[in-house]
Amino acid sequence: MSSSQSLEPARAVDNVRAADTTHAADTTHAADTANAADNVRVQRKPGHVDRSRAIKTPHPVDDSEPARPSRTIPIVQTVLGLLDPSDLGVCYGHEHLLGAPPLDVSDNPDFVLDDEEAAADELLRFRRAGGSTVVEMSTADYGRDAAGLRRLSRRTGVHVICATGYNKDVFSARIVEGASVDVLANRFTAEILEGIDDTGIRAGLVKASSTLDQISPLAARVFRAAAAAHHRTGAPISTHTEAGTMALEQARLLAAEGVDLRHLIIGHMDRKLDREYHLDVVSTGCFVGFDQISKTKYYTDIQRAETIACLVDRGFGRQILLGGDLARRSYWPGYGFTDAPGLEYILRHFVGLLRDVGLSAGQTDDLLVNNPARAFAFRVDGGDVLASQPRRQLG
Repeated sequence: MSSSQSLEPARAVDNVRAADTTHAADTTHAADTANAADNVRVQRKPGHVDRSRAIKTPHPVDDSEPARPSRTIPIVQTVLGLLDPSDLGVCYGHEHLLGAPPLDVSDNPDFVLDDEEAAADELLRFRRAGGSTVVEMSTADYGRDAAGLRRLSRRTGVHVICATGYNKDVFSARIVEGASVDVLANRFTAEILEGIDDTGIRAGLVKASSTLDQISPLAARVFRAAAAAHHRTGAPISTHTEAGTMALEQARLLAAEGVDLRHLIIGHMDRKLDREYHLDVVSTGCFVGFDQISKTKYYTDIQRAETIACLVDRGFGRQILLGGDLARRSYWPGYGFTDAPGLEYILRHFVGLLRDVGLSAGQTDDLLVNNPARAFAFRVDGGDVLASQPRRQLG
């Protein structure tokens, strides 16, 4: 982005004032499938939190030292190429712009995001509100459209990071069944280093997903493949949790695969507003996503803001990311739903709630600017394939 187009995220965030709204409740997501247990799955009864191996004395993780010790170069990979992390600006950590579930899983048209005009309208609203970057989490099993994301980024001037990896079993099982960890890891690695299909567009992170109260055998395979791709490329891992469950188990599985959890983002933590649970999760060193903002059918936004303030007060403000996960047409004014939150909601409304519960301008900047710049940065060696590519900015 040229200097004349550069955003001032701190000022944009600081000027937002509180004005919460209530939105119509949406219908339930497509149902998960359950798999038989084996030695790689961890299963819990609904509502159960396993604290037997959790850290009992939460304290902030020291992130002052790079996770990889020598000759590391921080970059972020967008659909238009490499970007210096400091140029991300205001960033939402988990969103959907283009995509849809397989028809045999859901034929609900509300899930179908296929209108680039509507997406461009939303991105422009987001940019006018002070936004700069969106992390688009649709994967190949959920109708990912990398070429469409590139067109949107060029058209709107908003940075877009897209994902490799897979969604939860109900969407991905048909692809993952019969594929080994190594086959999946090779696929994810190729989409990061070489490009997605024949587009030349490279993914900027790896997605892995679990289902309600379990990590199935197929999901565990994807998590292990995500870990292998991370080790090969340096790309961060970002996860889906169903209703916020299995976060600790996700962290343990990836840690067992040698992943430095400072390169892990565990999503949907605001689907389970249990403060002790959140402290256990952030104490592993990972980032956590409060990315269901505006969805009042789960919790009110003031409850989310107060929970975030509690984590900030305990010293974990540098491990939190924000987002809306707006994967329905009915969440977007761009699709004609005039009372829907849209991509501008967090900046125009939720930041004001954060200020109301005591966060400073600098602390809100951490959530929207500084934390994403660290969370989505590749820690690559100086001679790595990615590091040798020229960095690009939107212009």
